[in-house]
Amino acid sequence: MYHIGICIKRAVFVALTFAVLLGLFVSPSRAQEKSTEDLYDLILEVKRDRETLSAVLLGLEKDGAYYLPVRSLGQILGFEAEVDLSTRSVSGFYIDTANTYSVEIDQGVYKLQGRSFPLPEGAAFTIDQGFGIGDVYVTVDLLNIIWPLDIELNSLLAELNIKTEQKLPFELIKDRQSRRQGTLNG
Repeated sequence: MYHIGICIKRAVFVALTFAVLLGLFVSPSRAQEKSTEDLYDLILEVKRDRETLSAVLLGLEKDGAYYLPVRSLGQILGFEAEVDLSTRSVSGFYIDTANTYSVEIDQGVYKLQGRSFPLPEGAAFTIDQGFGIGDVYVTVDLLNIIWPLDIELNSLLAELNIKTEQKLPFELIKDRQSRRQGTLNG
């Protein structure tokens, strides 16, 4: 019994030591960022019609507005989305290479096919977790402008519905595969 008590004391001491050391390595700016911003996670299911494209997309709620990660959603939909955390921007194209877009937070603009428009106040921000990990988060309204897909967020059902008439890249691939399969079988 005495031996178990000493082991427990040592384990607690080691755990507390690690906790203190880890606390020393959190950058002051990151610690301040967490305490000054009220960010809440939104775990969303991404759907197209009745098909689930992704069971999990991590969006955020901040000051009553909903924000979606452009790069992560772009990967799900098959859209090009290059994030540059150092310049706080994202750029790429949707569905066709002619449909270019960019969101440049530091410059306060978004661009569609080369034309610049003022970025609405609070419509976008970045989260940089270090080591190149992070994303640009934009409001659903801004996302519907840069990717005109009629994206609808239902926070009660925790769903993000893509309701565009256009076929998305994964649907075009499915169509090609079924046509190819039809020619092989027929």
